[in-house]
Amino acid sequence: MWVIYEYWFARMKNISDNKKKKLREAYGSAKEIYYIEETKLDKLRFLNEKDVAILKNAKKDTELEEKWRRTEEKRIQFIPYFLKTYPEKLKYITDPPYALYVLGQLPDEKRKSAAIVGARNCTAYGEQMALQYGKSLAEAGIQIISGMARGIDGAGQRGALNSSWAYQDTYVSNNQQGRFYFEGGILRGNTDYLCGKGDVYYNNVDLVMCGTGYLAVPSQPTKYGYIFKDCTIKDGTTTGINGKYKLGRPWGKGTPIALFIDTKMEVIPTAAGWDEMSGGYPKRFAEYNSTTTTGSAVDLSGRKQVYDAYDAKDGDNYTNRRNETAESPVLTAEEAAFYTVETVMGADDDWDPTAATEQASAPTNVKMTGSNLTWDNSNYALLWAVCKNGKVVDFTVEPTYNVDDASATWSVRAANEMGGLGEATVASTSTGIENIATSADVLSTKIYSADGVQVSKLQRGINIVVKTMADGSKKTSKVVLK
Repeated sequence: MWVIYEYWFARMKNISDNKKKKLREAYGSAKEIYYIEETKLDKLRFLNEKDVAILKNAKKDTELEEKWRRTEEKRIQFIPYFLKTYPEKLKYITDPPYALYVLGQLPDEKRKSAAIVGARNCTAYGEQMALQYGKSLAEAGIQIISGMARGIDGAGQRGALNSSWAYQDTYVSNNQQGRFYFEGGILRGNTDYLCGKGDVYYNNVDLVMCGTGYLAVPSQPTKYGYIFKDCTIKDGTTTGINGKYKLGRPWGKGTPIALFIDTKMEVIPTAAGWDEMSGGYPKRFAEYNSTTTTGSAVDLSGRKQVYDAYDAKDGDNYTNRRNETAESPVLTAEEAAFYTVETVMGADDDWDPTAATEQASAPTNVKMTGSNLTWDNSNYALLWAVCKNGKVVDFTVEPTYNVDDASATWSVRAANEMGGLGEATVASTSTGIENIATSADVLSTKIYSADGVQVSKLQRGINIVVKTMADGSKKTSKVVLK
């Protein structure tokens, strides 16, 4: 199998990709290089003694087949530079990588692309701007192609993901053992644009349909499948799709699960709601309390439950063709109440993704004194957005700001650790009279890291602070140290 030899060659460290390409071009394939006589290696002028030693030692890797097997199991694509699927634009940089390892899909070379790059140790303001640029560019249909390094690069990518903007395969959950969480934001597409494996919780997400295609196409769940809670389905077309699109279709036989709970449908799907896909059938496709924009209930009586299933198809010839009946397409109130974030995402380790998405509290004591805007500092806030007449005009990491128009209406919004902005507090005019408040006595204070390990002092990142009060009560707070 040629690919395992290419995998072996690509993984080799401390030999440049340009030298690897020269070597492959000289001998035709990585397999030939693997079996080359060592005396021939010594005669290649572009290889030094260190290179030759590395090649000789690489052949001693006894775990190569196991490493390749794990790569295949994780559905990681291995794309060496000579394959047609290798990105054309990447071939023209100074030192293109010998091979790519792809989880998901490569960028579409026909679409416009942009890179957002910068310092790893960036300022909070820089991170917030990278998030905003990533989001805005993605919403304009521009692909964000840059690294996931800490700092600006990663923030740009997170911003793009916060409003995923595509037509097909907008988001692919590619790990059957994975748990994935979305809160707020926009997901947009037309054909199978939310698809894949694992358990995914879509919480209060705007789902924008750009045609009469299919919204959700789940495959193999970890346990619960695709759960949509308090989401809104919107029309992303100019021609109108009311009654024409489908909520989804099954990517698998007897395993797919997609549940829509308390969904606001600004446009409703077809009466059947669901559709066929390659002889597959769901374990359950169902809804609860789907409503229109006016609040009236969507008629679920015609929802599809019986599927045309088969094991294989060759033209008009089918293998084991039959009807398969999925579980009821309508959830009961008791069933709908079961699918909380805690249940679906918590699994056996009590993972709580809402801890990262929790909105920062509205700023307190926001006052205007002359042209100086001030408010109380907060360790919960990543930074603050300063708003003029209801629109964001600037960001700051300090609890003070000099305004350019004292007659305007000014307000402040706090950003959580993921950059999400909370509610605004409108500034009041300072009178110069301040009330002093005192808190109850604190007997002890303990600090824990995000994974529950007690630490002696505040660490960079998320800290959980537990204070024991004189009256025996405990107060828990989260402190983000930048």
